Amino acid sequence: MKAGSWWSIGLIYVYGVIGAAEISRALPIQGDFMRALHAGPEGFALFVSLLTVPTALLSTVAGGLIDRIGAREALGVSCAIGAVANFCYLFTGTVFGFEVIRVFEGFSLIGFFAGAPALIMATTSGRRRMSAMAVWSTYTPVGFSLGLVMGGMFAGGSNWKYGFLIHAVIFILCSAAAFLLPRPPQVARKPAGTFAAGLADILSGYTQIGPLRVSLAFGLMAFVGLGTSTVFPSLFANAHGVSLVRASNILAAANFANLAGGLGVGILLARGMPVRPLFIALATIGSASGIGLYLPGTSAVFGIVMLCVWLVACGAGASAVLAVLPAVVPAPEKGAAAAGLLSQIAAATSIVTPIIFLMIEAHGQWGLLAGLAVLGWMASVLMIPTAEPRMDTSAMSPTG
Repeated sequence: MKAGSWWSIGLIYVYGVIGAAEISRALPIQGDFMRALHAGPEGFALFVSLLTVPTALLSTVAGGLIDRIGAREALGVSCAIGAVANFCYLFTGTVFGFEVIRVFEGFSLIGFFAGAPALIMATTSGRRRMSAMAVWSTYTPVGFSLGLVMGGMFAGGSNWKYGFLIHAVIFILCSAAAFLLPRPPQVARKPAGTFAAGLADILSGYTQIGPLRVSLAFGLMAFVGLGTSTVFPSLFANAHGVSLVRASNILAAANFANLAGGLGVGILLARGMPVRPLFIALATIGSASGIGLYLPGTSAVFGIVMLCVWLVACGAGASAVLAVLPAVVPAPEKGAAAAGLLSQIAAATSIVTPIIFLMIEAHGQWGLLAGLAVLGWMASVLMIPTAEPRMDTSAMSPTG
């Protein structure tokens, strides 16, 4: 497959989607999980959060390793881990067993979220790179929707675990497809250096201020975005008397607004619009729609409209943040370390996010949830760097 072609970018994008689906796949089966395993809301929230523990602890270091061994190989290994974990879910019947498997499954996210964007940055340049990163930024809503659909297909019945089986099959197919991914010249065999030099190279992600600011901005958006998506199905179901599965399907369909926002900002940035003023406008829209989304006593139609506006803003904001990442990375071949730092901070945030939002929702504190949404947007405005995406047109611009 030709490096930098849209076919190549599209295949890399798939790995982000199947990784993001791991996060949301459990949400529609909350009732089944609690009933079958005799777990409470806290136990389910912990199970959801444990997936991101490996990423939160190891992603930056793993990103440095991926820069040395190759993102292509990392994506294949991640698929193998995901397949094994999802098959194991079928044969366990205890909360502890699910939690152990969930942590193991979380190692797959490291390769997906650090390796995939690194491979995009290493195989593209100029306007193609900017467009590709804008497309990449939409993997979360698409994957979140995929996970909701896979989990919701069997929720409420005796076969509620079958969503794990479907995901395992997808991982196996994507593991085989990894052999079609391009191998960029930058990740060819490197000459061996001293141990200290190699260790410094692996840990280099922690010393880069630009990627750190991008990562913090993205982590704040992950906090409000994941938190809202986590509580929306239950919030909407209780407010309007619909089933949890139906509310999850509404969220899955509305997530395409997130996709539209991300792609729309990608087009605007490619045409030269500055990131910071655009992001401030998005933060204003996101804050207003977040307040409307959590406002009690509104109609179902109003809630869905606010959800769509919120998701457009979130998708556009994530696209704007990630478009800045290549501009602050010292070299394209070092992209996995920077992407690893971003996913580590986002994962560390995501560990506590479901717990915080689910516990606040359980106590009916809608005003506090709205306040967190506004605070997250405002803080991300302060974090995002002023650097603009590079628009070099002299670099390769592959077609495909």
